[in-house]
Amino acid sequence: MSIAIVLSGGGSRGAYQIGVWKALKKLGINYDIVTGTSVGALNGVLMVQDDLDKGINLWKNLDYIKIYNNNFKNNITSYLDVFTSGGMEVSGLQKLINNTININKFYKSKINYGLVTIDFTNLKALQLTKKEIPKHLLKDYVLASASCYPVFKKKKIGDNLYIDGGYSDNLPINLAIKLGAKKIIAVDLNNNYDKEKYKTNIPITLIKPNNKLKFFLNFDKKYSIQAINFGYNDTLKKFNKLDGNIYSFRKNEIIKNKKLYFEKMVNKLKSVFSNTKEIKVNKNYKTFISGNNFLEIIENCGKIFELEESKIYTYKEFNKLLINNLKNSKVNIKLDSPIYKLEKNIGSKNLVLYIYNELKKSSNNITLLYSIFVFFPNTFLSALYLSVTN
Repeated sequence: MSIAIVLSGGGSRGAYQIGVWKALKKLGINYDIVTGTSVGALNGVLMVQDDLDKGINLWKNLDYIKIYNNNFKNNITSYLDVFTSGGMEVSGLQKLINNTININKFYKSKINYGLVTIDFTNLKALQLTKKEIPKHLLKDYVLASASCYPVFKKKKIGDNLYIDGGYSDNLPINLAIKLGAKKIIAVDLNNNYDKEKYKTNIPITLIKPNNKLKFFLNFDKKYSIQAINFGYNDTLKKFNKLDGNIYSFRKNEIIKNKKLYFEKMVNKLKSVFSNTKEIKVNKNYKTFISGNNFLEIIENCGKIFELEESKIYTYKEFNKLLINNLKNSKVNIKLDSPIYKLEKNIGSKNLVLYIYNELKKSSNNITLLYSIFVFFPNTFLSALYLSVTN
């Protein structure tokens, strides 16, 4: 069965695709076809060459200077200057592509390949396959696919000008089908996947970021390393080797955590609101009691206390970091705003700390706690979780 990897465009977010590839290697998933647009076209060449280490090193060492000129600054003024001047020179991008592509290795590989670009001169979208791209023009066409106009100038090949293929087809699934794919793994960096666009019975496994990726022109080494980890983690989750959504946990760690703490949370909530008659018909209470949002609760704790999202955790590691952050946090609140504005005015972290302290000291202020539970259930339940784990 011919398996195709389809890589979308997405600029600096392309580091995520390297993480996906790393995970596919770990899973032992081989592929016969790679299609890509823009940065996906560049990463796709590396996949055809089977140069994972080269791809990792490329992205871990990528920064503004290697892509843009030395005068470029990561601010609105620089971007506006670029847009209004017709785009930057592509010399940095050209050098990057020249150092990445091994023409002999690419064409000797048995893995097929296709990219998307736009012939701007003739206003025509082009799908070019490995056999259709002359060896001496491979680097030019990869650059043409990645020439995100008006950030970069149009790429000239022969008498024609070319621009980024993402303006036509940013996720070239149909090109993969054209090349004979019978099974597809598509990596969508921008959540552009539209099932209706692809009229096919071919099974498509869609991998997309669970975490928020930064602006697509934000080239930064630290960010690239994080994005690689996101891609790796999300792929292992997709193939049921890790648990979690925004955060990543080793397999079955969520189940272990839930067995230890969920019943304690239920009992404590019932105890706190034992004299509150409305609790049993409250929709937030019913959802919580079902146990379906346990993962959402603990991940909300992670977000509130700003735990690193790209790591892979055991539940013990995750809880330890939460408790350490909790102990090092100081409550700084004034409960002088209307209840429905409380979280906005004092912040989620302060509200969690307030609720946590009230729960730990068996507060008598049950009416206020119940109002908070009604208006801010996720924040309340996060505090409840912390109160039973510490």
